[in-house]
Amino acid sequence: MAWSDGSTAAESYSDALAECLSWPAAALDDELRRLEVERRRIESRMAAVVTAAERTAAYTVDGHRSSNAHLRATMNCSGATARRLRRRARVTAEVAGVGDAWSAGHIGVDQVDALAKRHANPRCGHELADFASTLLDHAEHLEFDDFELVLQRWELFADPDGSFDEAEAAARDRDVHVAAGDLGLDISGFGGDALDAVKMRRIFDQFVDAEFHSDTDACDRADEPLPRTAGQRRFDALRELFFAADAAAAAGLAPVAPAVNVDILFDSRSFGEALHAHGLAGNDNPFQLSPSTLLERRCSTSDGVGIQPDAALAAALDGHVRRVVIDANSVVIDQGTRQRLFTGSAREAAVMLATACSHPGCRVAARHCDVDHLTPALDGGPTDQHNAGVACSFHNRQRHRRRFGARRASTGRVYPLRPDGTPLLAAGERPPTWADD
Repeated sequence: MAWSDGSTAAESYSDALAECLSWPAAALDDELRRLEVERRRIESRMAAVVTAAERTAAYTVDGHRSSNAHLRATMNCSGATARRLRRRARVTAEVAGVGDAWSAGHIGVDQVDALAKRHANPRCGHELADFASTLLDHAEHLEFDDFELVLQRWELFADPDGSFDEAEAAARDRDVHVAAGDLGLDISGFGGDALDAVKMRRIFDQFVDAEFHSDTDACDRADEPLPRTAGQRRFDALRELFFAADAAAAAGLAPVAPAVNVDILFDSRSFGEALHAHGLAGNDNPFQLSPSTLLERRCSTSDGVGIQPDAALAAALDGHVRRVVIDANSVVIDQGTRQRLFTGSAREAAVMLATACSHPGCRVAARHCDVDHLTPALDGGPTDQHNAGVACSFHNRQRHRRRFGARRASTGRVYPLRPDGTPLLAAGERPPTWADD
């Protein structure tokens, strides 16, 4: 096997490591991409073999009673791994295009597993094939976390009854355990209402942010390491949250949580359907879920947590709603007058539909990011949402220092551009369709 520099594959891991350590960064990146595409080809072929073995009952040759037992014995793997292999085999065999996109290297194992999970849904899995072409395009061109949000959105609208039942079960079966022992605190919990969960996390995040700012304020130099790890700050934030409630109770006051806003992004036609379902409005033109309208469907918080439409409707009827209008490219339509900087509502609009920094692989939360122009204002770039990019401080500075550009794709995703104009693409990803085309 040839490596990036034309040499033959090393005979052992130690030899391979020694050889790779001598390569420049660009060669290591090229080799990682090549190996990932090759891994995808091999994994897709394994799925084909598993499908063929199940259809021909090849697992009975050595006396195995099931395909699962055959895989566990042949591969010496866990039962969970065997089940994942069989689920991948089923989705590639039954949903056209998945296997071909996988073997061509355009999508990876994680994307296939995410599709296989939805295909296994007994209530709506059979509908996945109707959306395969659109979902495979998103699997290739969206970062995995964002693709997972699209799949959650699809499942929410493809299986509204099931999502409602699951939401009810989560609220009914909510539970939490708080234990204190020789090794300190142990907390675990699950369930509850999705909107309450988002509010609770936002409150917790505010306490975490306060601990982070406390650490940064204590550092005399920018390059000085922070005194606590991220995990230690999270623990200390939870302790401060509990102690704040205890101090309020000791003073005879009701605990007051920090004020948080939760924005629900609910497209207008789906909102109309929810109203119609409860007899609150007519609906002569129902908005059917289809591949062409998948990205238009939206019922989630601004940080991507899916909300069951009935719960979102109840929140709208019970509280204050901020209406947010987006276009076909999932961009918030321009708000207010033109201005030089993204501040106030202009910044809120830019951050609202982003969950994290736009630089590939960076997961700094959007609320901690800078909002800057994709085309610089000095080059005539307007201060509107189509020209707004969300990036963490590090990648925003790096963009200017390394003369990186940026361009928005038709999916709404912003791609960094190298100085030569080429976009930063994942292994096996083809150039996307650009919004300005």
